[in-house]
Amino acid sequence: MWADGGAHLETDARAWTARVETAVWDRLTSALEAPPAEEWPDASFSVTRETAASLTVLDALVRQVSGGAIRSTPNALPWVTHETVTEGPEPEAATDGAAAFGTVRGRPGYVLAEADRTFAVFGVPGGEPLGRSTTAGRPAHAIALGRVGAREVLAAGGDDGVIRAWDVGTGSEIHARGGPVGPIRAVATGARDVAFAVGSDGHVWIWRTGDGAELGAITGWEGAFNDVCSARVADLDLVAAGGDDGVVRVWNVGDGTSVRSLRGHAGWVASVAMLGLGDQGLVASAGADRTVRVWDLATGDELQALTGHTTGVTGLAFVVLAGRPAVVSCALDGSVRAWDVTTGTPLYSAPAGDWPAALVTAPVDGRTVVVHTADGAVCVRDAATGSVLRTLNSAGPGACAVAVARVEDRSVVAVGHQDGAVRLWDAADGTPLQALETGDGAIISVAFGTAQGHPVLVCGTDTGAVRIHDAVTGAETQALTPHTDEIVALDLASEGSGGILVSAGADRTVRTWDALTGVPLRRLHGHDGEITAAAAGRHVIASAGADGTVRTWEPVTGRPLLTLRGPASPACRLLFTALGDRTLLAAGHRDGTVTVWDAGTGEPLVTLPGAGAGVRALHAHAAGEETRVLEVGYDDGTVHGRRLPDGETLHETTLPDPPLAISSAPPDTLYVAGASGLTELTVS
Repeated sequence: MWADGGAHLETDARAWTARVETAVWDRLTSALEAPPAEEWPDASFSVTRETAASLTVLDALVRQVSGGAIRSTPNALPWVTHETVTEGPEPEAATDGAAAFGTVRGRPGYVLAEADRTFAVFGVPGGEPLGRSTTAGRPAHAIALGRVGAREVLAAGGDDGVIRAWDVGTGSEIHARGGPVGPIRAVATGARDVAFAVGSDGHVWIWRTGDGAELGAITGWEGAFNDVCSARVADLDLVAAGGDDGVVRVWNVGDGTSVRSLRGHAGWVASVAMLGLGDQGLVASAGADRTVRVWDLATGDELQALTGHTTGVTGLAFVVLAGRPAVVSCALDGSVRAWDVTTGTPLYSAPAGDWPAALVTAPVDGRTVVVHTADGAVCVRDAATGSVLRTLNSAGPGACAVAVARVEDRSVVAVGHQDGAVRLWDAADGTPLQALETGDGAIISVAFGTAQGHPVLVCGTDTGAVRIHDAVTGAETQALTPHTDEIVALDLASEGSGGILVSAGADRTVRTWDALTGVPLRRLHGHDGEITAAAAGRHVIASAGADGTVRTWEPVTGRPLLTLRGPASPACRLLFTALGDRTLLAAGHRDGTVTVWDAGTGEPLVTLPGAGAGVRALHAHAAGEETRVLEVGYDDGTVHGRRLPDGETLHETTLPDPPLAISSAPPDTLYVAGASGLTELTVS
C-alpha cells in the first residue's frame, strides 16, 4: 500500500501494481486502528470485528489486484482496483506435446501439436509429412481429430482457454471460440436479444442470447473497461462503456462504429448509464473524480457535472420522475444521491450503508424504485424520495451485483454474490424465490434480458465466465465464454451425437460445442475439482476429475448418468470401446492403474494394476467378436497390450518417447505417435 493510493502485490513468479479507490484505504486504516470490540472466539485464537473487516478488504484486494490470477481469496467487495500493471513472465505452458490419429484428406494420418505452436500433419503408415499449420495461439496440449459430416475437423486447446478448429482438407480455420481474458467487470443486455460484457481486456464482447453465438467484439482500446450499458436512441441500438482511461465510448451495435468519445473525467470511470428519450440520448458517467457527468449524445456536450459524493462513485442509473430525467448514484462514502438532470438540482441524499456497489432503477407495483447493494444485503428505495421501502437480507456472502426486471407476473430482483450464487427475490414484498448455484467465481454483474421473447438472466464472474440462465426456471441455457482456465482434453463425439465437440477444463467444467460453428451447447458441472480427462462415445460422454470420480453424461441434453469411482488417483485418460453388444469405459489413472466399467450400468469389469508410471494414451482394437485388446501407453515410454475382459497381458514394448496417441491396423500393427515421430509395432 502506497500513500498515493497504489498497491503492490508480489508472488514468487509475478507481481502486480494497481490503483485503489482511496476510500478503501481509509476503511482499512480505520479498521486496523480501531480499539478491540466484540471478540469472536475460536479454538485457537480470537478475531475482533474490525480485524475481520480488514481481512475481508485484504482478501478482495489480493484477488482484484492480481486481475483474478489469485483465486484462493474471496472477493466480497465491489470492483475497487484500476490501472493494473502486471510484471514478470506469463506462467509457462505445458509443452510435452499432444497427438491424435484420424483421417487426413481421405487417408489415415495423425496430427502432432508441437512446442512452437504449430501442428504437423503426417501420413500413416510411413509418417511422411502432409503439411504444417501456422501459429495457433499458445502451445496446444489437448487436440482432437475426426470427421463431422463430410469434413475432417481438427480441434485444439491450451492454456489460453481458446478452442480453435480447422478444416483439415483445406487448412482453413473454421472457428476460434475465444472470449474475455481476465475477470468480467460488467454485463448488460440490449435490444434484438444481445448480451454485452466488458472487463480487464478492454474489449466489448457481444453475443446472441438465444443460441449463444458470438457476434464479435469491439476492440482497439487499451486498458480495462469497468461498466457497460445499452439503449435504443433515434432508431439506433447503442452500447456505451467506461474504463480506466477516464473516457466514455459509445458505439453503434449494428456495425461497431464509434458514435462518441466523451472526455472530462479525472481518473477512471466506474459506472455508466444511458437513456433514450425519443430522438434525444443522454449518457451519465461517474467514477474516481467523485463527479457524476451527464452528456448530450447528439452533440457530445457535457450538460451537467453533479457533485456531492466525497469518494469514488460505484453505481448510477437514470430514472424519469414526473416526466423529467433524473440520475441516481451510490458511492463508497455510504450515500445514495439523486439529481434533476435538466437543472442539476439535488433531489435527495440518503445513507446507503457499507460498501454500496451496483445500483439499478425499475418500476415495481406502480412506483419507480432504486435498488442497490450495501452491507451484504439489498436495499429497495422509492426513487422519488430516497426513502427505504424494504431491505432484502440475503443469506449469501458479499452481495456485489443486482438487477431488476418483470418476470412473468412479478418484479424480480437478482442478486449476485461472492460465493458464485445468484439469489432471486420478489421485489414487491421481499419474498425469496430461488438460488442459482453456479460455482464459477464471484458474481460481479447481472442483467436481465430476453431470448426470443423469453426472460433470461446474464451473469458475469471474476473468473471470466459469462452465462445465461432462464429467468423463470433458473436453468442454465448458455455458457457464452469458453473455459476460464487451461483446456485439458478435447474429443469429437461420434456420429450418433451429431458433430459435438467435447472439451474439459481446469475450471471444473465440461463443455459441449457445435463442432462446425463453435456455438456453445452445454456446460456440465458436478466435479468438485478440476477436470482431468474427457472422452466422447456414440451416445454418451465421460469426464474425470481431481475429485477421483468419473462421470458420464447424455451429450445432447447434458443429463448426468453415472458417477463412478476407481482408485484414489485421478484418471488422466478416458476411452469408450465396444465389447460385443456392450459399451465399455476405460480410465487410465495417474498411478498407472486402468479401470474398466460397463458404460451402461456402471458395473466394474476389470482393474489393471499400474506399471510404475502414469497413463498417457489409451486405444482399443478388436481381437475377435467377444475380445478386445486395450493398448495402454505410459509416461515411461512403454506400451502394454491387455486383453479384455480378463485383463491378461499380451505384450509389452518400450519406446524412446512417451506415447502421445496410439492407433492400429488389422491384424497386428500398432502405430504410436510421439514427440519424435511415428513408431510402427508388430504385436501378436
